[in-house]
Amino acid sequence: DNEASLVGGGGYLNAASPTFFQVNFEANRTPQSGSSVVGEGAGLYLNASNASFTNCRFLGNVAAASGGGLSLHSSDVDLVNVLFAGNRSALDGGAIYLNSNSTFGLVNGTLTGNRAVGTGGAIQMNGSTPLQVDNTIIWNNLDGAGVSGPTSSAAINNGAAVFSNSLVEFSGGSGAWVADFGTDGGGNLDGDPAFLEHVDPASAPTTDGDYRLSSGSVAIDVGLNSANPEASDLAGKARVFGGSIDLGAYEGGYTSFAGLYPGLDPLGDANNNGISNFLDYAAGADPSLAAGPALTAARDRFTVRQRPHDTDLVRRLEGSLDLLDFVPLTEGQDYEVIERREFPPAGIEIELRLLAPWDGASAFFLRESITDPEP
Repeated sequence: DNEASLVGGGGYLNAASPTFFQVNFEANRTPQSGSSVVGEGAGLYLNASNASFTNCRFLGNVAAASGGGLSLHSSDVDLVNVLFAGNRSALDGGAIYLNSNSTFGLVNGTLTGNRAVGTGGAIQMNGSTPLQVDNTIIWNNLDGAGVSGPTSSAAINNGAAVFSNSLVEFSGGSGAWVADFGTDGGGNLDGDPAFLEHVDPASAPTTDGDYRLSSGSVAIDVGLNSANPEASDLAGKARVFGGSIDLGAYEGGYTSFAGLYPGLDPLGDANNNGISNFLDYAAGADPSLAAGPALTAARDRFTVRQRPHDTDLVRRLEGSLDLLDFVPLTEGQDYEVIERREFPPAGIEIELRLLAPWDGASAFFLRESITDPEP
């Protein structure tokens, strides 16, 4: 929530080489304008710099000129697992503005709900800037022509742009690729990614919306694993679930008990295993089928079964030495994760090992606290 009278509301970098990890650029402003440069880069402005961004968000920034979220001049930038949503520019590049002599690599980005009064609702690219986009979602952005054509997603002006394994609105996908976007690198889609909650880009600047992927989204399991070196997505969940990486900043397949089992009583026990339907669901099991225990133990190791992509669960691990007083446990402080593995049909098994002082206790009790179902 910063403001600059010239450029770079959230920050201005000149001849710098920063690394950004888990940084939010939110609700920054560049309120003044008067030329094509003044008022650029409300979230961040880079000049003659080299920067990398991992697990970062650009939300609700508003620029008086170009580059609502990010503006580059003669800079080289790589972004992985990033979200640009609800940004606005009074000129071009609602989310990102790329000027000549810059290079730009985007892997598993989500660009949505951004608005440019000029062109390039999500991206405006000028000059000879090389642009490489992989495993990314660009959807539901707005420019001066409306949400109605290629430039609302990306305006590519005389640059070398390559899109691969991405969902890009108005691109036609690899089967009917629109040349305005540059080069089709294969595996591209054009369709609704089915976010949990999207917003009207006309409402930008805004920080609203939930851009995780719903269960059944066309963007699930269609990315290229080798393009993304990170183990976790923007939410801190495992980056690959189901064999192939999903598109966008978040690994997907989010759902709820009511969405999966609309006619099932969450407090009932459909499979007669002594565990409520809701708790079977929380462990990633199908409550209508036979299911084993959600938590098992062997010496100093425990195995916990969870559903990784839910919208209605809040959980925490708690430990006790006497079954009377339970305290919350923190990963890295009280326990370490040995392995995470998939558990069909929709769960994961997490094997963990206790750390000191718990590992030396003669007796230790572990439980998982889970929110009750909605009434």
